[in-house]
Amino acid sequence: MWGRKRRIALTTALLVVAALVVPVATAGAAGHAELVTTFDAGDGELSEGVAVDKTGNVFVSLAPLGQLLKFAPGSSDYEVFGSIPGWTGEGAGLLGLAVDAQGNVYAAAQSTGSTGVWKFDRKTGAESLIPGTDQMTFPNSLAFDKKGNLYVTDSISGGVAPDLLGAIYRIGRDGTVEKWVESTFLGGTGALGPGAVGANGIAFRQDTVYVANSEKFSLMSIPVLKDGSAGDISTLAQGFELFIPDGIAVDVHGGIYVAVIGLSAIKRVNPDGSIDTIATGAGDFLDLPSSLAFGTGAGMKQTLYAVNLALVPEIGTGIGPALVAIDVGVPGMPLP
Repeated sequence: MWGRKRRIALTTALLVVAALVVPVATAGAAGHAELVTTFDAGDGELSEGVAVDKTGNVFVSLAPLGQLLKFAPGSSDYEVFGSIPGWTGEGAGLLGLAVDAQGNVYAAAQSTGSTGVWKFDRKTGAESLIPGTDQMTFPNSLAFDKKGNLYVTDSISGGVAPDLLGAIYRIGRDGTVEKWVESTFLGGTGALGPGAVGANGIAFRQDTVYVANSEKFSLMSIPVLKDGSAGDISTLAQGFELFIPDGIAVDVHGGIYVAVIGLSAIKRVNPDGSIDTIATGAGDFLDLPSSLAFGTGAGMKQTLYAVNLALVPEIGTGIGPALVAIDVGVPGMPLP
C-alpha cells in the first residue's frame, strides 16, 4: 500500500485502533526474532514484498523505487538484482513476490505505465512484463501451485461501493492469463482510501488457495476443483485480530501466517480456526509488516522472513523498513 491518499487513510485507521488497544510496540518472546537489515525510508526504501528461492537467496521489493533486492543465503548484505524501466513511482508500487521452480522471480506492480506482473531472470535479473497482466487493476500478491501455475490477487477489479469486487488471476505455465475468480468476497470496502484494498496476500497448499482481504480483516480459502476452476469461497477467520492483514505464508501442518499491518504483528491461523500471536511489535523488530516467506535449505526451513513496510511512522514501532527473520519452530511448505 503506497501513495499519499492511501497513506493518509491508513494513518487515520491506525490512529483509531491505537486508542483502543495496547500500543503495538509491546515486545514479543525473547530471542524470537532477528533483525537482518534495515532500509532507509528517507530514500524511499520501503520494503513491501519478500520471497525465497530453493537455494536460500532472499528477494525483497522496494515499493516506491520499483527495485528488487537480492540477499545471498545467510547474508545481511544485498544487491539491486533488478528494476523496472521507466518507473514513475505513481501508485502502490512494486509489491508481492514469488519464485518459480527454476529460480526466476515474479513481482506484482501497480504504478502508472508499469502495472502488471513482471518476471526477473534468475541469472541476470533482466525484467519482462508478462503479456496480458497489464489488464489487472491492482496486482498485489502472488503464489505458485505445485503445477507451476501462478495465482495473482487483484485487490480491486471493479464494482461500486459497497459492492466492490476483487479477483484472482491465474497465469498458466504456457503464459496464458485468465481471471480465475472474481467476487465481492474478494473486494474491499474503501476504508483504506481511494482504490480500496480487498484481496491481498495469497498462498497455496493441497489444492487450496488462501487469500487475505485487507479491508474486511479476513482470511479466506478457495478450493481448486478437479477441472481447475475455483470452488466456493469460505471464510476461515475474521475480526480484529486480523486488523488489516497483508501477506501470508503456510507451514507444513496447514498453519497460515499472516502479516497484520494494523497491529504490527504476525498471527497464525490454525486449521481449527484458532489464532496465535507469533511475533509482535518492536520486541520482535516488527513495524507494520507487509509480506512473509519461509526460508529454504538446511537449518532455514523453520525461519519465517518478514518485511516491514513501515508506511506510517506516526503509528509504527520505530524500527522502520527492515527484513526480519523469525524462528517459528515449524517448516514452511516446500516451494513448487
